[in-house]
Amino acid sequence: MTSKPKHIIFDLGGVILDIDYNRPVEALKKKGIHIGSQIFSIQNPDPVYALYETGQLNTDEFLSYLAAQSPQPVTHDELIVAWNSILVNLPLHRILMLRNIKNEYDTFLLSNINEMHIEAFDKMYATHFPKSTFSNELDKIYYSCRIGFRKPEPQAFKYILQDQGINPEDTLFADDSLTHIQQARLLGLQTYHISPSTGQSFEALCEFLVR
Repeated sequence: MTSKPKHIIFDLGGVILDIDYNRPVEALKKKGIHIGSQIFSIQNPDPVYALYETGQLNTDEFLSYLAAQSPQPVTHDELIVAWNSILVNLPLHRILMLRNIKNEYDTFLLSNINEMHIEAFDKMYATHFPKSTFSNELDKIYYSCRIGFRKPEPQAFKYILQDQGINPEDTLFADDSLTHIQQARLLGLQTYHISPSTGQSFEALCEFLVR
């Protein structure tokens, strides 16, 4: 960070929400589907999944695509369970820390995500806060499948900057993907690479911002 930001853009998976890409990859393999690694590739994502993650395919269409990759009969319900196994845990303390950040900064969320994972995540959140919704925890949420752009596309970042009328130099972007971080830097945003192995965690960032 070059200066204290006014606005924070958080990623969701790997930052606020604990995820594990290996879980759905292995779960899909058990159903005879071996494209899981390509689906979750940042550099060369499966083109059909890219359409789903930017809202150009609906859930039934994507599930039918997955089912067609299997040599064995597989139901949509079975695929949903396998697909949503990527969601591991939503640590309660991170939501409480996010609330503290929101008291002092404009807070936004930019996530590469699809409708199945949104629905599963909302249910996970509701187990902690049944009388609230996750959208209340930030000033605005930007999901790739609803804005039509996904990171690291420059337009995904520009969409938020233009929608909020904010300057990139006043904005901090926090993400666990170095590829996404590098693109944000090219656009002039301040960045924080979430990398727990180096001590750069969501918790460490929040503690720095509110001290």
